[in-house]
Amino acid sequence: MGHANVVDLSERTECTSCKWTHLRKRTEAAMSDVKNVGVIGLGVMGQRMLQLLYKQPTLRATYVWDANPSAVQATLETYPELKAASSASDLIQQQGLHSLYIATPPAAHIDLTNEALDRGLAVLCEKPLSTDGAVAKECVARIAASSARTGVNFPLATAQGLSLAESLFGDNKPLGALHNVSISASWMQWPRPWQQGAGRWLSERQEGGFTREVLSHFVFALQRVVGPLTLIHSAATYPEESNLAETDLNARLSATRDGHAISVQVEGHVRGDIPCYNQVRWEGTKGTLVLGRWFSEIQVLLADGSDFPVEQKHRDDVDLATHWAALVDGKPNTSDEASTASPVDTVPLVSQAKSLFQALTGDVKGAAQTQDNFTKGCPVVSQARSLVESTILRDPSAAAKTQKHFLSFSLDHCIGLSQAKSLVQAIRGDTAGALQTQDNFTRGCAVISQARSLVESTILRNPEAASKTQEYFFGKKSQAGEAPDCPSSTLECVVCLTEMKTVLLLPCKHLCLCQTCSTKITDLCPLCKAPIATKTSVFL
Repeated sequence: MGHANVVDLSERTECTSCKWTHLRKRTEAAMSDVKNVGVIGLGVMGQRMLQLLYKQPTLRATYVWDANPSAVQATLETYPELKAASSASDLIQQQGLHSLYIATPPAAHIDLTNEALDRGLAVLCEKPLSTDGAVAKECVARIAASSARTGVNFPLATAQGLSLAESLFGDNKPLGALHNVSISASWMQWPRPWQQGAGRWLSERQEGGFTREVLSHFVFALQRVVGPLTLIHSAATYPEESNLAETDLNARLSATRDGHAISVQVEGHVRGDIPCYNQVRWEGTKGTLVLGRWFSEIQVLLADGSDFPVEQKHRDDVDLATHWAALVDGKPNTSDEASTASPVDTVPLVSQAKSLFQALTGDVKGAAQTQDNFTKGCPVVSQARSLVESTILRDPSAAAKTQKHFLSFSLDHCIGLSQAKSLVQAIRGDTAGALQTQDNFTRGCAVISQARSLVESTILRNPEAASKTQEYFFGKKSQAGEAPDCPSSTLECVVCLTEMKTVLLLPCKHLCLCQTCSTKITDLCPLCKAPIATKTSVFL
Protein backbone atom coordinates (compact mmCIF):
# COMPACT_ATOMS: atom_id res chain seq x y z
CA MET A 1 0.00 0.00 0.00
CA GLY A 2 1.40 3.39 -0.94
CA HIS A 3 0.44 6.94 -0.21
CA ALA A 4 -2.85 8.19 -1.53
CA ASN A 5 -2.42 11.48 -3.36
CA VAL A 6 -1.34 14.19 -0.94
CA VAL A 7 -3.26 17.42 -1.28
CA ASP A 8 -0.88 20.34 -1.75
CA LEU A 9 -2.79 23.48 -0.82
CA SER A 10 -0.16 25.61 -2.55
CA GLU A 11 -1.54 24.35 -5.89
CA ARG A 12 -5.03 25.78 -5.32
CA THR A 13 -6.19 28.92 -7.08
CA GLU A 14 -6.53 32.14 -5.13
CA CYS A 15 -10.20 32.57 -6.03
CA THR A 16 -12.04 32.80 -2.71
CA SER A 17 -15.26 31.27 -4.04
CA CYS A 18 -13.56 28.16 -5.42
CA LYS A 19 -10.55 27.72 -3.16
CA TRP A 20 -11.84 24.34 -2.00
CA THR A 21 -12.84 23.06 -5.47
CA HIS A 22 -9.55 21.36 -6.29
CA LEU A 23 -9.14 20.10 -2.74
CA ARG A 24 -12.64 18.59 -2.75
CA LYS A 25 -12.16 16.83 -6.10
CA ARG A 26 -8.84 15.35 -5.10
CA THR A 27 -10.20 14.30 -1.71
CA GLU A 28 -13.15 12.59 -3.42
CA ALA A 29 -10.70 10.76 -5.69
CA ALA A 30 -8.81 9.53 -2.65
CA MET A 31 -12.06 8.46 -0.98
CA SER A 32 -12.97 6.32 -4.02
CA ASP A 33 -10.22 3.89 -2.97
CA VAL A 34 -11.81 3.32 0.45
CA LYS A 35 -13.06 -0.23 1.05
CA ASN A 36 -16.38 -0.79 2.84
CA VAL A 37 -16.44 -3.05 5.89
CA GLY A 38 -19.36 -4.73 7.63
CA VAL A 39 -19.12 -5.45 11.36
CA ILE A 40 -21.07 -8.32 12.94
CA GLY A 41 -20.89 -8.35 16.74
CA LEU A 42 -20.88 -5.06 18.66
CA GLY A 43 -19.47 -6.09 22.02
CA VAL A 44 -16.08 -5.06 23.37
CA MET A 45 -14.11 -6.28 20.35
CA GLY A 46 -16.61 -4.91 17.85
CA GLN A 47 -16.44 -1.48 19.46
CA ARG A 48 -12.65 -1.56 19.49
CA MET A 49 -12.61 -2.41 15.81
CA LEU A 50 -15.00 0.41 14.92
CA GLN A 51 -12.63 2.84 16.66
CA LEU A 52 -9.71 1.29 14.82
CA LEU A 53 -11.40 1.62 11.43
CA TYR A 54 -11.53 5.39 11.85
CA LYS A 55 -7.74 5.45 12.09
CA GLN A 56 -7.26 3.57 8.81
CA PRO A 57 -7.73 5.85 5.78
CA THR A 58 -8.51 3.04 3.32
CA LEU A 59 -11.14 1.12 5.32
CA ARG A 60 -14.60 2.41 6.26
CA ALA A 61 -17.26 0.78 8.42
CA THR A 62 -20.64 0.99 6.67
CA TYR A 63 -23.01 -1.69 8.03
CA VAL A 64 -23.32 -3.24 11.49
CA TRP A 65 -25.41 -5.93 13.16
CA ASP A 66 -25.67 -7.54 16.57
CA ALA A 67 -28.15 -9.97 18.09
CA ASN A 68 -28.69 -7.43 20.88
CA PRO A 69 -30.84 -4.51 19.59
CA SER A 70 -29.63 -2.22 22.37
CA ALA A 71 -26.02 -2.74 21.26
CA VAL A 72 -27.00 -1.76 17.74
CA GLN A 73 -28.85 1.33 18.96
CA ALA A 74 -25.95 2.45 21.14
CA THR A 75 -23.54 2.00 18.24
CA LEU A 76 -25.70 4.05 15.88
CA GLU A 77 -25.87 6.83 18.44
CA THR A 78 -22.08 6.90 18.59
CA TYR A 79 -21.60 6.48 14.83
CA PRO A 80 -24.71 7.97 13.16
CA GLU A 81 -23.31 7.47 9.66
CA LEU A 82 -23.44 3.66 10.03
CA LYS A 83 -26.39 1.61 8.79
CA ALA A 84 -27.92 -1.29 10.68
CA ALA A 85 -28.64 -4.51 8.81
CA SER A 86 -31.73 -6.54 9.66
CA SER A 87 -29.69 -9.71 10.24
CA ALA A 88 -26.19 -11.07 9.87
CA SER A 89 -27.09 -12.58 6.50
CA ASP A 90 -28.66 -9.31 5.38
CA LEU A 91 -25.42 -7.50 6.18
CA ILE A 92 -23.29 -9.99 4.25
CA GLN A 93 -25.52 -9.58 1.19
CA GLN A 94 -25.24 -5.78 1.08
CA GLN A 95 -24.01 -4.38 -2.22
CA GLY A 96 -20.74 -2.49 -2.20
CA LEU A 97 -19.29 -4.40 0.73
CA HIS A 98 -15.63 -5.44 0.46
CA SER A 99 -14.85 -7.03 3.80
CA LEU A 100 -16.50 -8.54 6.87
CA TYR A 101 -15.32 -8.42 10.48
CA ILE A 102 -16.77 -11.10 12.78
CA ALA A 103 -16.81 -10.52 16.56
CA THR A 104 -19.73 -12.69 17.66
CA PRO A 105 -19.51 -15.52 20.20
CA PRO A 106 -17.39 -18.33 18.66
CA ALA A 107 -20.18 -20.75 17.72
CA ALA A 108 -21.30 -18.48 14.87
CA HIS A 109 -17.83 -17.81 13.43
CA ILE A 110 -17.59 -20.68 10.97
CA ASP A 111 -21.03 -20.23 9.38
CA LEU A 112 -20.57 -16.48 9.00
CA THR A 113 -17.11 -17.02 7.51
CA ASN A 114 -18.40 -19.50 4.94
CA GLU A 115 -21.30 -17.22 4.03
CA ALA A 116 -18.93 -14.30 3.56
CA LEU A 117 -16.62 -16.43 1.42
CA ASP A 118 -19.62 -17.35 -0.74
CA ARG A 119 -20.03 -13.61 -1.38
CA GLY A 120 -16.34 -13.18 -2.20
CA LEU A 121 -15.66 -10.93 0.80
CA ALA A 122 -12.35 -10.57 2.59
CA VAL A 123 -12.89 -11.89 6.12
CA LEU A 124 -11.27 -10.92 9.40
CA CYS A 125 -12.58 -13.12 12.21
CA GLU A 126 -11.96 -13.17 15.93
CA LYS A 127 -10.56 -16.44 17.20
CA PRO A 128 -11.41 -19.25 17.12
CA LEU A 129 -12.43 -19.92 13.54
CA SER A 130 -14.60 -22.72 14.91
CA THR A 131 -15.22 -24.60 18.15
CA ASP A 132 -15.08 -27.82 16.08
CA GLY A 133 -11.55 -28.67 14.95
CA ALA A 134 -12.64 -30.84 12.03
CA VAL A 135 -14.98 -28.18 10.67
CA ALA A 136 -12.26 -25.56 11.01
CA LYS A 137 -9.86 -27.71 8.97
CA GLU A 138 -12.46 -28.05 6.22
CA CYS A 139 -12.81 -24.27 6.08
CA VAL A 140 -9.03 -23.78 5.99
CA ALA A 141 -8.81 -26.25 3.10
CA ARG A 142 -11.51 -24.29 1.26
CA ILE A 143 -9.66 -21.03 1.84
CA ALA A 144 -6.40 -22.51 0.56
CA ALA A 145 -8.03 -24.01 -2.53
CA SER A 146 -9.74 -20.75 -3.51
CA SER A 147 -6.98 -18.35 -2.39
CA ALA A 148 -9.60 -16.49 -0.38
CA ARG A 149 -8.60 -13.39 1.56
CA THR A 150 -9.04 -14.31 5.22
CA GLY A 151 -7.44 -13.79 8.60
CA VAL A 152 -7.98 -14.61 12.26
CA ASN A 153 -7.29 -11.67 14.56
CA PHE A 154 -4.15 -12.37 16.59
CA PRO A 155 -2.79 -8.88 17.40
CA LEU A 156 0.54 -10.27 18.66
CA ALA A 157 1.43 -10.79 15.00
CA THR A 158 2.57 -7.15 14.89
CA ALA A 159 4.21 -7.08 18.35
CA GLN A 160 7.85 -6.07 18.64
CA GLY A 161 8.38 -8.96 21.06
CA LEU A 162 7.40 -11.50 18.43
CA SER A 163 9.81 -9.94 15.93
CA LEU A 164 12.58 -10.25 18.52
CA ALA A 165 11.72 -13.89 19.20
CA GLU A 166 11.93 -14.58 15.47
CA SER A 167 15.26 -12.79 14.99
CA LEU A 168 17.35 -13.30 18.15
CA PHE A 169 17.56 -17.11 18.21
CA GLY A 170 19.81 -19.29 16.05
CA ASP A 171 23.27 -20.83 16.07
CA ASN A 172 24.85 -17.54 15.02
CA LYS A 173 22.33 -15.22 16.68
CA PRO A 174 22.69 -13.21 19.94
CA LEU A 175 20.68 -15.63 22.12
CA GLY A 176 21.87 -18.86 20.50
CA ALA A 177 19.76 -21.89 19.64
CA LEU A 178 16.28 -21.87 21.16
CA HIS A 179 15.76 -24.94 23.35
CA ASN A 180 12.95 -24.14 25.82
CA VAL A 181 9.81 -21.98 25.91
CA SER A 182 7.44 -21.55 28.86
CA ILE A 183 4.05 -19.85 28.68
CA SER A 184 2.38 -18.92 31.96
CA ALA A 185 -0.77 -16.94 32.70
CA SER A 186 -3.14 -16.41 35.61
CA TRP A 187 -6.25 -14.42 36.46
CA MET A 188 -7.88 -13.48 39.73
CA GLN A 189 -11.26 -14.15 38.11
CA TRP A 190 -12.60 -15.47 34.82
CA PRO A 191 -14.10 -13.96 32.75
CA ARG A 192 -12.12 -10.78 33.36
CA PRO A 193 -14.02 -7.79 34.80
CA TRP A 194 -14.24 -5.94 31.49
CA GLN A 195 -15.77 -9.03 29.86
CA GLN A 196 -18.65 -9.41 32.31
CA GLY A 197 -21.17 -7.95 29.87
CA ALA A 198 -20.20 -10.25 27.00
CA GLY A 199 -22.48 -13.12 28.01
CA ARG A 200 -22.17 -16.51 29.67
CA TRP A 201 -20.34 -18.12 26.75
CA LEU A 202 -16.97 -16.80 27.97
CA SER A 203 -17.29 -18.75 31.21
CA GLU A 204 -18.54 -22.00 29.63
CA ARG A 205 -16.66 -24.92 28.09
CA GLN A 206 -18.26 -24.98 24.65
CA GLU A 207 -17.08 -21.56 23.50
CA GLY A 208 -15.15 -19.89 26.33
CA GLY A 209 -12.35 -20.47 28.79
CA PHE A 210 -8.94 -18.85 29.11
CA THR A 211 -7.20 -21.49 26.98
CA ARG A 212 -9.23 -20.64 23.90
CA GLU A 213 -9.60 -16.94 24.71
CA VAL A 214 -6.06 -16.00 25.81
CA LEU A 215 -3.51 -18.81 25.65
CA SER A 216 -4.29 -19.26 21.96
CA HIS A 217 -2.64 -15.87 21.34
CA PHE A 218 0.65 -17.06 22.81
CA VAL A 219 0.50 -20.45 21.11
CA PHE A 220 -0.03 -18.61 17.81
CA ALA A 221 3.06 -16.47 18.47
CA LEU A 222 5.03 -19.57 19.44
CA GLN A 223 4.12 -21.34 16.21
CA ARG A 224 5.22 -18.31 14.22
CA VAL A 225 8.69 -18.82 15.70
CA VAL A 226 9.10 -22.60 15.97
CA GLY A 227 6.60 -24.00 13.46
CA PRO A 228 4.21 -26.91 14.12
CA LEU A 229 3.83 -28.13 17.70
CA THR A 230 3.38 -31.69 18.92
CA LEU A 231 1.23 -32.22 22.02
CA ILE A 232 2.89 -34.55 24.52
CA HIS A 233 0.59 -34.19 27.52
CA SER A 234 -2.20 -31.93 28.77
CA ALA A 235 -4.41 -31.81 31.84
CA ALA A 236 -7.26 -29.42 32.53
CA THR A 237 -9.25 -28.95 35.74
CA TYR A 238 -12.95 -28.09 35.53
CA PRO A 239 -15.47 -27.16 38.24
CA GLU A 240 -17.48 -30.20 39.29
CA GLU A 241 -21.09 -30.67 38.19
CA SER A 242 -21.21 -27.68 35.87
CA ASN A 243 -20.60 -26.60 32.29
CA LEU A 244 -18.08 -23.98 33.36
CA ALA A 245 -14.72 -23.62 31.63
CA GLU A 246 -11.37 -24.76 32.96
CA THR A 247 -9.79 -23.26 36.07
CA ASP A 248 -6.34 -24.82 35.57
CA LEU A 249 -4.36 -26.06 32.59
CA ASN A 250 -0.95 -27.71 32.31
CA ALA A 251 0.47 -28.91 29.01
CA ARG A 252 3.76 -30.07 27.51
CA LEU A 253 4.56 -29.79 23.82
CA SER A 254 7.58 -30.10 21.55
CA ALA A 255 8.87 -28.56 18.35
CA THR A 256 11.96 -28.51 16.16
CA ARG A 257 13.72 -25.42 14.80
CA ASP A 258 16.89 -25.42 12.72
CA GLY A 259 17.47 -29.02 13.71
CA HIS A 260 17.26 -28.30 17.45
CA ALA A 261 14.61 -29.87 19.70
CA ILE A 262 12.52 -27.39 21.69
CA SER A 263 10.50 -28.25 24.79
CA VAL A 264 7.41 -26.17 25.58
CA GLN A 265 5.48 -25.83 28.84
CA VAL A 266 2.10 -24.10 29.04
CA GLU A 267 0.22 -23.35 32.25
CA GLY A 268 -2.80 -21.25 33.10
CA HIS A 269 -4.72 -20.76 36.34
CA VAL A 270 -7.68 -18.87 37.77
CA ARG A 271 -6.43 -18.06 41.24
CA GLY A 272 -4.33 -15.62 43.25
CA ASP A 273 -4.70 -11.90 43.88
CA ILE A 274 -3.16 -10.55 40.65
CA PRO A 275 -5.96 -9.43 38.29
CA CYS A 276 -4.09 -10.49 35.15
CA TYR A 277 -0.62 -11.95 34.57
CA ASN A 278 1.04 -13.41 31.48
CA GLN A 279 4.62 -14.11 30.47
CA VAL A 280 6.39 -16.05 27.74
CA ARG A 281 9.99 -17.02 28.46
CA TRP A 282 12.21 -18.01 25.50
CA GLU A 283 15.49 -19.71 26.54
CA GLY A 284 18.46 -20.03 24.19
CA THR A 285 21.96 -21.38 24.61
CA LYS A 286 23.37 -17.84 24.93
CA GLY A 287 20.56 -15.98 26.65
CA THR A 288 16.87 -15.57 27.43
CA LEU A 289 14.09 -13.35 26.08
CA VAL A 290 11.28 -12.59 28.55
CA LEU A 291 8.04 -11.11 27.17
CA GLY A 292 5.46 -9.97 29.72
CA ARG A 293 2.07 -8.31 29.71
CA TRP A 294 1.02 -9.13 26.16
CA PHE A 295 4.60 -8.71 24.90
CA SER A 296 4.61 -5.05 25.93
CA GLU A 297 7.34 -5.68 28.55
CA ILE A 298 10.60 -6.88 27.00
CA GLN A 299 13.72 -8.10 28.79
CA VAL A 300 16.82 -9.74 27.31
CA LEU A 301 19.14 -11.64 29.67
CA LEU A 302 22.51 -12.73 28.25
CA ALA A 303 24.16 -15.80 29.76
CA ASP A 304 27.50 -14.00 30.16
CA GLY A 305 25.87 -11.20 32.16
CA SER A 306 26.56 -8.47 29.59
CA ASP A 307 23.95 -5.90 28.65
CA PHE A 308 21.71 -6.30 25.61
CA PRO A 309 19.69 -3.07 25.41
CA VAL A 310 16.41 -3.14 23.52
CA GLU A 311 14.70 0.05 22.42
CA GLN A 312 11.04 -0.72 22.94
CA LYS A 313 8.68 0.48 20.27
CA HIS A 314 5.02 1.27 20.79
CA ARG A 315 2.73 -1.02 18.83
CA ASP A 316 -0.34 0.87 17.76
CA ASP A 317 -3.52 -0.96 16.81
CA VAL A 318 -3.28 0.87 13.49
CA ASP A 319 -0.75 -1.84 12.59
CA LEU A 320 -3.63 -4.30 12.44
CA ALA A 321 -5.67 -1.95 10.26
CA THR A 322 -2.75 -1.61 7.85
CA HIS A 323 -2.45 -5.39 7.52
CA TRP A 324 -6.21 -5.69 7.13
CA ALA A 325 -6.30 -3.07 4.38
CA ALA A 326 -3.58 -4.96 2.51
CA LEU A 327 -5.54 -8.19 2.93
CA VAL A 328 -8.70 -6.63 1.49
CA ASP A 329 -6.72 -5.34 -1.49
CA GLY A 330 -5.29 -8.79 -2.09
CA LYS A 331 -1.78 -7.47 -1.42
CA PRO A 332 0.97 -9.04 0.69
CA ASN A 333 0.25 -8.43 4.36
CA THR A 334 3.07 -10.01 6.33
CA SER A 335 4.63 -7.98 9.12
CA ASP A 336 7.52 -6.68 7.02
CA GLU A 337 5.52 -5.99 3.87
CA ALA A 338 2.47 -4.40 5.45
CA SER A 339 4.39 -2.36 8.01
CA THR A 340 6.25 -0.54 5.25
CA ALA A 341 3.25 -0.21 2.97
CA SER A 342 1.80 3.03 4.26
CA PRO A 343 4.36 5.27 5.97
CA VAL A 344 1.92 8.02 6.86
CA ASP A 345 1.43 9.55 10.29
CA THR A 346 -0.78 7.09 12.15
CA VAL A 347 -1.04 8.87 15.50
CA PRO A 348 -3.57 11.72 15.20
CA LEU A 349 -2.20 13.51 18.25
CA VAL A 350 1.33 13.71 16.87
CA SER A 351 0.15 14.40 13.33
CA GLN A 352 -1.88 17.40 14.41
CA ALA A 353 0.82 18.68 16.74
CA LYS A 354 3.40 18.37 13.98
CA SER A 355 1.19 20.30 11.59
CA LEU A 356 0.51 23.06 14.07
CA PHE A 357 4.20 23.37 14.83
CA GLN A 358 4.93 23.62 11.10
CA ALA A 359 2.31 26.33 10.72
CA LEU A 360 3.68 28.28 13.68
CA THR A 361 7.19 28.16 12.23
CA GLY A 362 5.99 29.40 8.84
CA ASP A 363 5.93 26.09 6.95
CA VAL A 364 2.37 26.40 5.64
CA LYS A 365 2.86 23.89 2.84
CA GLY A 366 4.32 21.31 5.22
CA ALA A 367 1.49 21.88 7.68
CA ALA A 368 -1.14 21.37 5.00
CA GLN A 369 0.54 18.16 3.82
CA THR A 370 0.73 16.79 7.36
CA GLN A 371 -2.93 17.59 7.90
CA ASP A 372 -3.89 15.85 4.69
CA ASN A 373 -1.91 12.74 5.64
CA PHE A 374 -3.98 12.60 8.81
CA THR A 375 -7.43 13.41 7.42
CA LYS A 376 -7.15 11.69 4.03
CA GLY A 377 -9.92 9.17 3.52
CA CYS A 378 -11.29 9.31 7.06
CA PRO A 379 -15.11 9.40 7.31
CA VAL A 380 -14.74 11.44 10.47
CA VAL A 381 -13.08 14.64 9.24
CA SER A 382 -11.09 15.79 12.24
CA GLN A 383 -10.29 19.05 13.89
CA ALA A 384 -6.95 18.85 12.11
CA ARG A 385 -8.59 19.78 8.83
CA SER A 386 -10.58 22.47 10.58
CA LEU A 387 -7.30 23.90 11.79
CA VAL A 388 -6.13 24.21 8.19
CA GLU A 389 -9.44 25.81 7.24
CA SER A 390 -9.50 28.32 10.05
CA THR A 391 -5.84 29.35 10.37
CA ILE A 392 -4.33 28.75 6.93
CA LEU A 393 -7.25 29.24 4.53
CA ARG A 394 -9.04 31.75 6.77
CA ASP A 395 -12.40 30.09 6.22
CA PRO A 396 -14.13 29.97 9.65
CA SER A 397 -17.43 28.92 8.08
CA ALA A 398 -15.90 25.76 6.59
CA ALA A 399 -14.03 25.17 9.83
CA ALA A 400 -17.24 25.34 11.85
CA LYS A 401 -18.90 22.80 9.53
CA THR A 402 -15.93 20.47 9.84
CA GLN A 403 -16.01 20.73 13.61
CA LYS A 404 -19.74 20.01 13.69
CA HIS A 405 -19.14 16.92 11.57
CA PHE A 406 -16.31 15.81 13.85
CA LEU A 407 -18.27 16.41 17.05
CA SER A 408 -21.14 14.25 15.86
CA PHE A 409 -18.91 11.19 15.89
CA SER A 410 -17.02 11.66 19.15
CA LEU A 411 -17.29 10.80 22.83
CA ASP A 412 -17.04 13.44 25.54
CA HIS A 413 -13.96 11.97 27.23
CA CYS A 414 -11.88 11.78 24.05
CA ILE A 415 -8.94 14.07 23.56
CA GLY A 416 -10.12 14.87 20.06
CA LEU A 417 -13.50 16.02 21.28
CA SER A 418 -11.98 18.30 23.88
CA GLN A 419 -9.91 20.07 21.26
CA ALA A 420 -12.73 20.12 18.73
CA LYS A 421 -15.16 21.51 21.27
CA SER A 422 -12.71 24.27 22.13
CA LEU A 423 -12.26 25.10 18.45
CA VAL A 424 -15.99 25.37 17.91
CA GLN A 425 -16.29 27.62 20.93
CA ALA A 426 -13.48 29.80 19.62
CA ILE A 427 -15.04 30.03 16.17
CA ARG A 428 -18.35 31.04 17.73
CA GLY A 429 -16.64 33.74 19.77
CA ASP A 430 -16.93 31.97 23.12
CA THR A 431 -13.37 32.68 24.24
CA ALA A 432 -14.08 31.98 27.91
CA GLY A 433 -15.69 28.65 27.10
CA ALA A 434 -12.81 27.68 24.81
CA LEU A 435 -10.25 28.44 27.49
CA GLN A 436 -12.24 26.47 30.07
CA THR A 437 -12.43 23.47 27.75
CA GLN A 438 -8.70 23.64 27.16
CA ASP A 439 -8.02 23.87 30.89
CA ASN A 440 -10.25 20.86 31.53
CA PHE A 441 -8.26 18.91 28.94
CA THR A 442 -4.73 20.00 29.84
CA ARG A 443 -5.04 20.24 33.62
CA GLY A 444 -3.05 17.40 35.19
CA CYS A 445 -1.83 16.00 31.87
CA ALA A 446 1.93 15.54 31.66
CA VAL A 447 1.90 15.91 27.89
CA ILE A 448 0.77 19.50 27.24
CA SER A 449 -1.11 19.30 23.98
CA GLN A 450 -1.35 21.34 20.85
CA ALA A 451 -4.89 22.19 21.96
CA ARG A 452 -3.62 24.70 24.47
CA SER A 453 -1.15 26.00 21.92
CA LEU A 454 -4.07 26.59 19.59
CA VAL A 455 -5.75 28.73 22.24
CA GLU A 456 -2.55 30.67 22.73
CA SER A 457 -1.94 31.27 19.05
CA THR A 458 -5.46 31.94 17.75
CA ILE A 459 -7.34 33.33 20.76
CA LEU A 460 -4.67 35.02 22.83
CA ARG A 461 -2.58 35.96 19.77
CA ASN A 462 0.58 34.87 21.56
CA PRO A 463 2.64 32.82 19.07
CA GLU A 464 5.67 32.86 21.39
CA ALA A 465 3.75 31.07 24.12
CA ALA A 466 2.28 28.71 21.53
CA SER A 467 5.74 27.81 20.26
CA LYS A 468 6.88 27.06 23.82
CA THR A 469 3.89 24.80 24.35
CA GLN A 470 4.61 22.97 21.11
CA GLU A 471 8.27 22.59 22.05
CA TYR A 472 7.20 21.12 25.37
CA PHE A 473 4.73 18.79 23.66
CA PHE A 474 7.36 17.43 21.30
CA GLY A 475 9.61 16.48 24.20
CA LYS A 476 12.26 19.16 23.65
CA LYS A 477 12.33 19.51 27.45
CA SER A 478 13.50 16.29 29.10
CA GLN A 479 12.34 17.30 32.57
CA ALA A 480 9.22 19.22 33.51
CA GLY A 481 11.25 21.34 35.92
CA GLU A 482 13.39 22.63 33.07
CA ALA A 483 10.40 24.32 31.47
CA PRO A 484 9.06 26.67 34.17
CA ASP A 485 7.51 28.93 31.57
CA CYS A 486 5.41 26.12 30.16
CA PRO A 487 1.91 25.59 31.55
CA SER A 488 1.33 22.98 34.25
CA SER A 489 4.99 22.19 34.89
CA THR A 490 4.03 20.69 38.27
CA LEU A 491 1.70 17.78 37.63
CA GLU A 492 -0.34 15.45 39.79
CA CYS A 493 -1.46 11.89 39.23
CA VAL A 494 -5.22 11.79 38.91
CA VAL A 495 -5.33 8.58 40.96
CA CYS A 496 -3.07 9.20 43.96
CA LEU A 497 -2.65 13.00 43.56
CA THR A 498 1.12 12.90 44.08
CA GLU A 499 3.73 14.70 41.98
CA MET A 500 4.95 12.49 39.16
CA LYS A 501 7.83 12.01 36.75
CA THR A 502 6.19 9.69 34.23
CA VAL A 503 2.73 9.22 32.82
CA LEU A 504 0.85 6.32 31.34
CA LEU A 505 -0.43 6.57 27.78
CA LEU A 506 -3.57 4.45 27.47
CA PRO A 507 -5.65 3.77 24.35
CA CYS A 508 -8.44 5.83 25.91
CA LYS A 509 -5.99 8.77 25.96
CA HIS A 510 -5.89 9.29 29.73
CA LEU A 511 -2.35 10.48 30.37
CA CYS A 512 -2.26 11.35 34.05
CA LEU A 513 -0.98 8.38 36.06
CA CYS A 514 2.26 8.32 38.04
CA GLN A 515 4.79 5.52 37.73
CA THR A 516 3.61 3.82 40.92
CA CYS A 517 -0.04 3.82 39.90
CA SER A 518 0.77 2.77 36.34
CA THR A 519 2.31 -0.50 37.55
CA LYS A 520 -1.00 -1.41 39.18
CA ILE A 521 -3.02 -0.97 36.00
CA THR A 522 -3.96 -4.26 34.36
CA ASP A 523 -7.08 -4.61 32.24
CA LEU A 524 -9.05 -1.39 32.81
CA CYS A 525 -8.35 2.31 32.79
CA PRO A 526 -8.99 3.53 36.37
CA LEU A 527 -10.71 6.66 35.08
CA CYS A 528 -13.14 5.59 32.36
CA LYS A 529 -12.95 1.78 32.82
CA ALA A 530 -12.06 1.33 29.15
CA PRO A 531 -10.28 -1.97 28.40
CA ILE A 532 -6.52 -1.77 27.99
CA ALA A 533 -4.70 -3.87 25.41
CA THR A 534 -1.41 -1.96 25.37
CA LYS A 535 0.14 0.92 27.25
CA THR A 536 3.27 3.01 26.92
CA SER A 537 5.16 5.02 29.53
CA VAL A 538 6.10 8.56 28.51
CA PHE A 539 9.07 10.03 30.34
CA LEU A 540 9.36 13.74 30.95
